[in-house]
Amino acid sequence: MTGGTGAQLFAQAGRCESARCKLSSLATRAPDAKGKSLGVELTTNGFRCETAEVEWESVEAIRAFKLDLATFDEIRFSLQIPGGVVEVSEEQPGFAAFAHALERQFPSVVGWYARVAQPAFARNETVLWVRS
Repeated sequence: MTGGTGAQLFAQAGRCESARCKLSSLATRAPDAKGKSLGVELTTNGFRCETAEVEWESVEAIRAFKLDLATFDEIRFSLQIPGGVVEVSEEQPGFAAFAHALERQFPSVVGWYARVAQPAFARNETVLWVRS
């Protein structure tokens, strides 16, 4: 990873195209036969979600934030990886298992919920981990 703060690194990477996990440079994974999101699934060395498969060792930085969707907030993790940013939404199936795995792999992430959830309707963007 090149120098810079976590916020600078995420700004350099730009925003994810999709509201959910997406990284266009990786092979596309089609939704299931009923058109539902495949959610986020843990793998032996990382995770996969819709259009990205990520190994834990490739993660360069992690942040969490909330989107204000008028009547409710949606919490997301954003992971900087070589070539882009992958976002994982709490609305995706498998999010809870993903969050627990993230805490195991990156101990500084523990306690993320308290840093992001309150106050309501505030973005509360927090850099949780940056590879040094």
